[in-house]
Parts: sequence; structure tokens; C-alpha cells
Amino acid sequence: MIKSILGYLLCISLVILLGIYKSNNKQQYFADIKSNYKYIILGILLQIFMVLLLLKSQIVINIISSISNFIFKIKDATIEGTKFVFGYLGGGELPFELKPDSSAFIFAFQALPTIILVGAISAILTYTKVIQFISKILGSVFKYIFNIKDSIGTVSVAKIFLGQIEAPLLIKDKLSSLKQFDTLIILALAFSTSSASVMPIYADVLKNICPNALNHLIISNVINVISTLLVCRIIIPKQEDAINTNNLTEDILLVNNSKKPYKHLIDAISNGISSGADAWWGIVCALIGMVALVFFINYLLSLLPEVNDEPLSLQRIVALIMYPITLLFDIKSSEIMQISQILGTKIVVNETVAFFDLAKSGLSTDSIVKAIYAINNFGNFACIGITANGLLSLAPQQAFITKTINTAFLCGFIATILTTTLIGIFL
Repeated sequence: MIKSILGYLLCISLVILLGIYKSNNKQQYFADIKSNYKYIILGILLQIFMVLLLLKSQIVINIISSISNFIFKIKDATIEGTKFVFGYLGGGELPFELKPDSSAFIFAFQALPTIILVGAISAILTYTKVIQFISKILGSVFKYIFNIKDSIGTVSVAKIFLGQIEAPLLIKDKLSSLKQFDTLIILALAFSTSSASVMPIYADVLKNICPNALNHLIISNVINVISTLLVCRIIIPKQEDAINTNNLTEDILLVNNSKKPYKHLIDAISNGISSGADAWWGIVCALIGMVALVFFINYLLSLLPEVNDEPLSLQRIVALIMYPITLLFDIKSSEIMQISQILGTKIVVNETVAFFDLAKSGLSTDSIVKAIYAINNFGNFACIGITANGLLSLAPQQAFITKTINTAFLCGFIATILTTTLIGIFL
């Protein structure tokens, strides 16, 4: 616990140093911190409260378990669809006998298609404004604790469920007028969280080493949103978006007045399925390309002289960079390098490959759980381009996107580390 507390405090210090570095006026930065410290304190208290609530309250744990069971039913329903289309390749009965120690599991046909059904369900919930309603209600909490706009609070809550492009779609009409702080939050959230469409896939990969992995994945998304808002508020402490509670807020109530993104229910379903199919194909291609690229880079590195009687690899190099970060997680010293390598794989390749590595790592339960919180996000190099291009297509005149993307990536990364150290305190 002591190491986790020190790790958490070091992360907060790192965020302050980043804020000082990004500030044009160091004295003004400290003055802004002093005048806005209450938002930072409230943010830290909200973090701690939510972690205790999600990890220690039996009622909340039961609710999360029910949500997890519902999500797994989505996966089971998807298998019925893949069996109908792909037969035994999609999980149907095999027309042959398997050899010992072999498997008929095909990731692209039996796990990834869950994204398609989740895409359809998300579109239905968006069309019926269920997501907007939940986001609006819960977003009001973020609004007052972190001194942010209604629209940013809405996106923050929606990002727990939706992807990095789908969540900002809820405030599409406002994207072009956002300030730098707003843009920083939206971009950082894209890199610090995952989405409901991929969590069943990750949970399925981890089911043999962590049966309640989906619970941790859900909690991870919730806490990472709060951590991201806290990090961004420290980076830019000035009240550039101050809220005047005596006047009407600057945002129109999204639940009642925003334009519907779909014409009718069938349009929502068809578009949701289409979006899910695009995401499925995109992940398939990304996995093929990134795994192949890393394999080829490792081949080139293996031509160099060996280090400690082992060939060089991209994973070993990035693991060395991640090693000091992993020290903050308070895990067994014998497992630090392995976790560092998995964390490096997540950043260089993507989180899907990292979860596969985690599933076959043989690590202790404590290290596996903490690794889940560090890995469950879209904070990888490929997502920088995907996120920037996606948001620019929604708001082409928003210059802050390209100017802020690198800082946002770093903020998202620090937020996930902040969450992991905080979880380590209370596990």
C-alpha cells in the first residue's frame, strides 16, 4: 500500500511538472493552482470515493456483476450470429475431431464480431436518447466538481460506454467552438479509456486467469474518466470555463433539444451494425499490420549484437522505458519487467495484443488485476492518428486538435497510471 500511495503522489507531482512545462507563465500557473485548488481537491476526493464505492460496496459490486452478465449475454448472442454465417469457424459444431492441445477458437470470427452487436445496441440507445440522458445526469456531477461545461461533462460520462469518436458525436454541433481545455479533455479521454464494444472481447481473453475481469474493465473506465478530468484540470487550472450558477448554462439540454443522429429506429440499427462492422474490420487489419510490423522490426533488431545473451526486440526496449513507471504499481519485483513489457506492447502495438500477452503471462493475481487497469485504454500510437483524423472530420476548423493531441496522449497515459496506483491502495 505504501508504494501505491507514493506512486499516486508521484503521478500528481508529474502532472504538476507537466503543467509547469506547458505553461507560458510559471508564476501565473501557480497562482491559478492556488485560486482553483478546490477543484483539484474535490477531484481527488471523488476518485477515492468512487474507488471505495466500486470496490468495497457489495450493492455496487452486485450491480456491476449484473452488468457484466448482461454484456456476456451480448457475446453469447453474437456467437449465434457468427455460427449461422461462418459455421464452425464462428463457434459452431466442428465437422472433424481436434488434435490434442489444439484449439478451434478463431479470434476474428468468434470474439471480435461482438463489436457489431454492441454497435447496433449503442445506436439504439443513442437514438432513444438513453445514453444522452444518463450522460447528462451524471455529467452534471463532473460539471460542478471540475468546473467544466455541460457538454464536456456529457462527453465524459458517454466515454465510459462509447468509443473515442462516438462520444463526441453527442455534442457535434458544439465541437467547432470548444476552447483548448475542452479539446484537451475530449482527446485525453480518447486515450485513457476503452469502450463497451471491446470490453467483452478483453474479458473473454482473460477469463481463464481472471474470471471477474469484466468487472475490473468496467471500473477501470469509470475511474479513468475521473482521473483524466483531474489531470486536465491540473494541467490547465485557470477558470477559463467558469460556471455561473445564477444564470442559464451555456449548453442547451442535450436530452431534449439535440438533433437526432438517426432518422428512425431502423436507420439507427443499420448504421450501428455498419459502424460495428467497420470497427471489426479495422481491428482485424490493425492487428495483422501491427503484429506483422513488430515481428519484422524484431527481426531487424535481432541482427544487432545480443544484450545479456538475448536478442534485442522492440518489446525489450520499450519495457526498459516503462520499467520506472511499473515500479509505481507496487507489484512483485520478479514481475515488474514482465508487466513493463506488456505495458510497452500496449503502447507500441495496441491493448488487444497486450491482453493476449497478459493472458499467457503466468503472473500473480494481484499483478494481473493491476495490469488490467493499466492496459484497458486506447492509449497507443496508432490511435493518435485515428483519433485526430476522426475528430477533425467532425470539426475541421478546430485547430486545437492538432496542437493538443500529443499533450492529450500524455495526459491520458498519466491518468491510467494514476488510476492503477489508486486501485493498488485499496485492493
